[in-house]
Amino acid sequence: MDKRIILLTGAGFTKNFGGFLADEMWAYIFNHKNIQISKELKDLAYKHFNYEDLYDEVLKSEKNLPAFIEVIDKAYQLQEKSIKANLINRSQIPINFCEFLKSHVASIFTLNQDLCFETSIISTKGTAIDLQFELPFSPDNRKAHPFDKSPKLLPSKKELDKLEKTTDISNNLNYFKLHGSTTYYSSILPGQKVLVIGREKNKLIANEPLLNKYKIIFEQNLQEDNQSLLVIGYSFLDEHINEVIESGLKNGLKLYIVDTLSPEEFKRKMLDEEIKEFKQGAVRLQIKGKKHGIDKNNNIAYLNVKLASTKMNIFKSMAGYYPFDLIQFLDQHNLGFFKENVGLV
Repeated sequence: MDKRIILLTGAGFTKNFGGFLADEMWAYIFNHKNIQISKELKDLAYKHFNYEDLYDEVLKSEKNLPAFIEVIDKAYQLQEKSIKANLINRSQIPINFCEFLKSHVASIFTLNQDLCFETSIISTKGTAIDLQFELPFSPDNRKAHPFDKSPKLLPSKKELDKLEKTTDISNNLNYFKLHGSTTYYSSILPGQKVLVIGREKNKLIANEPLLNKYKIIFEQNLQEDNQSLLVIGYSFLDEHINEVIESGLKNGLKLYIVDTLSPEEFKRKMLDEEIKEFKQGAVRLQIKGKKHGIDKNNNIAYLNVKLASTKMNIFKSMAGYYPFDLIQFLDQHNLGFFKENVGLV
């Protein structure tokens, strides 16, 4: 059998199809009338330019939560419209991408909650690619249908156990939405959408049986022998995902990253995020060399220290880095170079 790889996508991937990055999502949220008429919400938005951090702060005050949830829903609706409109002008991307998926990808994992795959990529008109994919263990276990935007009530633990016994996903191109979807509704909390955002992602995932199962499958996939992971458009801001990747790397996983940043910019971003988290006390860094500390200006007081962290371990363990957007990556020359590096030819 031909060698196949695992694909992980983040917001930067959907950006190629008209999706929003975090700063754009913040802007759409900030511009909504619910934010503009609320001094409290507006002040919070000024303090938190990461919309997931903003969401966490709103959670602390339940009186603003319904209005903010309405804003989030509207932002996702605008994103879906942008994706649909964008694909009309860039239909060649899905055709090339579908060819790549069919030939070289075993499973797709995504951190995105949009419907880019379900309603746009797979259903693009004009492609001769017969690409079928599964949404594993969905309530009726049906193949994803073009433009299927119907609400999906996720299975309970009992229902999921039954589906696992009666479903074989080993021969499918599976699409795992690790952080939920705009069409997923909770099996635990009636009427509530399953959108894993904020800083309590591990807890949210653990509470929803299907998402917890997807996380376990992701972990198992990255621990397999001779495994390769291609990451497109992921910012490496989710520690629970980074830990799974780092664990796989220790077991021989080959990691290939596609990002629009130059390698130097990418490294700087990874390091800057570690320093930010260090200041906030969000992670524990092992620091070797000179004595270290935080000065009165909340800056790292000593330079030239070596930071041993998950993000930098991931950066230093890469088997390949491709500073391209998706169109450039799918260029015949660049894609051929990638296939050669990974051993797909």
